[in-house]
Amino acid sequence: MGESEQGSVLGRRLSIVYFWLRRSWAIAPMGVKKEHIKMSYFKWKFRTTRVIIILLTLIIVGLFPNEKVFACSCITPGTPEEEFKKFDAVFMGTVTSISERPAPDYLSEVDKLFYPKVKIGINVGQSWKGVTTDFIYVYTGYGMGDCGYPSTGFETYLFYASGPIDDLNISTCSRTSLYREAQEDRNYLESLNKLSLTQVMPQNVITIENNQHRMITVLGGLTTVLFIAVGYLMVVNQKMRKKINK
Repeated sequence: MGESEQGSVLGRRLSIVYFWLRRSWAIAPMGVKKEHIKMSYFKWKFRTTRVIIILLTLIIVGLFPNEKVFACSCITPGTPEEEFKKFDAVFMGTVTSISERPAPDYLSEVDKLFYPKVKIGINVGQSWKGVTTDFIYVYTGYGMGDCGYPSTGFETYLFYASGPIDDLNISTCSRTSLYREAQEDRNYLESLNKLSLTQVMPQNVITIENNQHRMITVLGGLTTVLFIAVGYLMVVNQKMRKKINK
């Protein structure tokens, strides 16, 4: 989905929010009896609560317009020795970039949902299997039910990856973890020979800050909408109270 289509999706969600605000925050017209105003006020408070819940739900859904929810199911990883034999690459490195990789057009819609869309650049520190360069990319999912590994920037991890060297995949269904927390694995790997690493130049690296700029912008915009809605709610609440006290 392109930038314009994402904007269209967000626009439709905001239109729905506006519709509910207009419907739920309607003020009783002038000249109505005080008892009716009180009844309208209590109905308004009930509707306002409902609107806030709807607004928050739409904001959360709006953050992930392209994803469907599936449960991640996998077998518990084995011992370090078992997993070392099982995976194509085992290495330690620091995450330096995170970017998106679009799914190929030839894949079916179902396959696209599980295609590893997150591209992670890693400065390799040590390698015991598979990786022989000091920089490499690995791929994973978003972590929303697709078993993607939720890595963060500038942290050092121990990676267990599978696949060809130019398309290594990582997931939560492995012993991949923060390097400082992988003591059992490190104890085993210290008994193995390390591979020599060839120096390479990373290409088209997208820094984590730049990659997250769009998400920060979206979150800022949605937060602004929420504050405006709450501010409008407070103003209307004051007007309703004045009418009841007259």
